[in-house]
Amino acid sequence: MMVTKFSPLNVASFSLSFNFSPTQSFADYGLLVEAGEYEVVLNTDAKDFGGNGLADDNVKHFTNYDPLYEKVGKGWLKLLYSCSFGKL
Repeated sequence: MMVTKFSPLNVASFSLSFNFSPTQSFADYGLLVEAGEYEVVLNTDAKDFGGNGLADDNVKHFTNYDPLYEKVGKGWLKLLYSCSFGKL
């Protein structure tokens, strides 16, 4: 049995997401957010924080269009979430 220990949260203009699993990473995990461009402000997987540094935090991330959410202006933000880290 796999237990997902992943927690996304939207606060003001920030999308926070945390992966508390010590062993399982998630590639292309989708978050439904306001359509547009996003950048990483804090990534605890960065080498500066003792992480593995698996992602380039200078890359701008864009939402993926989904016709089901077009009327409400939302899209899917798909990112890599390494085990035991958080992104803001």
